[in-house]
Amino acid sequence: MIQIDWPNALVGAMVGWLLGFGCDRMMLWSRRVRMRVIRFERVRVNSAVLYKLRFALDGQDSPGECSCELESNGQTTWAKWDEKPNPLVGDRLDGFDAGLVPNTVFQTLVVKREYSLPILAERGGVLDLFGGWWFGKNMGYYRLSPVDSAGSVTIALRGAGLNWKRKFPVQEIIQE
Repeated sequence: MIQIDWPNALVGAMVGWLLGFGCDRMMLWSRRVRMRVIRFERVRVNSAVLYKLRFALDGQDSPGECSCELESNGQTTWAKWDEKPNPLVGDRLDGFDAGLVPNTVFQTLVVKREYSLPILAERGGVLDLFGGWWFGKNMGYYRLSPVDSAGSVTIALRGAGLNWKRKFPVQEIIQE
């Protein structure tokens, strides 16, 4: 008859399970997507001055299609990615097409690449959250109030395995 030392067998099984679980968690942790803020930059374009967040993604697994939500003064909008075309016909400010705005919201992101994402637009001394609807401001489509220069902007970037959110003072974003 075989005798089993049950207390030691249970301890051994528990230690094995904990080691296996711990190794699995460490592998998942090492592969996760991490957001790295590089800096904010000021870029003059033909219609405004844009304040952009320059960032990179680190990790092993790319998050795929991502969106970015901007919030300030209790108001939110989807950010417009630099890589996406402006929602304008002929890229003319008087050619805003509301039907093109959804095309500006999602961008496929990959790790180990830098991105530049406009956060604020300044025109005539007024700061606005920058999204696709901003281009329709003169036609009444953009209805958000101006951003307070003493306030803050919350940036939330979301994708597969990526859920990053951080609040920045406006002065940090617009500093030169």
